Amino acid sequence: MDKDDSQKITDEENITDNITENEQESEEEKTLLPRKRKIVKNVQLPIVFGIFLAALITAVVWSLFFNQNITGTWYYINNGQYTETFDSPTESSDEPDEIVHEYTQRVCYEFNDGGECIVTLGTMSVTGQYDLYSTDDSHMITAAVIYQSTPLLYGSYNYKVEGNAFTGKKLVISAAGSDEEITLEEGEGENPLTPYEDFKGDERLVGTWRDDDVGVDYTFTADGYFTRRSDDGLSIEHTYTVVDDGAIMTKYFGDSEQNYSYTYSFDDNNNLSINGEALTKVK
Repeated sequence: MDKDDSQKITDEENITDNITENEQESEEEKTLLPRKRKIVKNVQLPIVFGIFLAALITAVVWSLFFNQNITGTWYYINNGQYTETFDSPTESSDEPDEIVHEYTQRVCYEFNDGGECIVTLGTMSVTGQYDLYSTDDSHMITAAVIYQSTPLLYGSYNYKVEGNAFTGKKLVISAAGSDEEITLEEGEGENPLTPYEDFKGDERLVGTWRDDDVGVDYTFTADGYFTRRSDDGLSIEHTYTVVDDGAIMTKYFGDSEQNYSYTYSFDDNNNLSINGEALTKVK
């Protein structure tokens, strides 16, 4: 073998060694690269979110436009009249035998979740019960709100809720078997009571006082309001003012403005008596 052939073999061996070394380095570099992971998309999450969103939209639309729930307070204005009768002293008297008075009265129906119904006439409220049920073609209310022997909301009534949250809702009711409807607006309406312009208070009165013998609570506020609640279910909201040492004047509304006065006093222990009846402070 000549010198050239020997050199050629040596060069080829060197080239082979270099290739082998390069392949080994390449394999080492490959092992250092992170492995590619197959990404699996979770298609359940968008589906669940879409179902939830659709249900939410449906609930909101139903609540705004189709909800027949009557829970809350509704009112209407009753325009009526009553007759005041007089006894004429003689047949020839020029005095009238009677006078017809017209009035405008706020009437509120409040329906609570627990089946309690409160009817307010002016600022006089009576508490009773109600229930709801549905037939194939209508919604019905059965109510029993009675004060002594006077029914304020009693019997079965058809009802429907009209309008929506944007235009305002109305409650339309009619007695079963009657075509006469009453339309009530949502809310309490304008309270006819206003404080006395010359209001004078007595800080000792503020709070709630109980007359156990009669079954009545008296509540006075510092800003001139007074509520009388009796155990028979009648609650009357007034405004009041102290007119003299030991006397207060009050006003409230039934079918018109009514006025009433009370006398009051405190003993040495600041216990209150109203019209001579001793009271116990409960709040």
